[in-house]
Amino acid sequence: MDPGESYFQWKNFITLGSWGIGLLAHGVSVFLPTLVIGKNWEDDKIKELMEKERNHKWE
Repeated sequence: MDPGESYFQWKNFITLGSWGIGLLAHGVSVFLPTLVIGKNWEDDKIKELMEKERNHKWE
């Protein structure tokens, strides 16, 4: 920065806003699926696939 130049410029706020939106999007992608489908979804799906495999007759 040049001497006497203010830090409060639009390009700085745009960068900050972009990082904020990106961080929010990442947080939603990490935590929202757990809230929507539940914590036991993976275990239930594994049990379902194992049951399906057990009932499948190999020839």
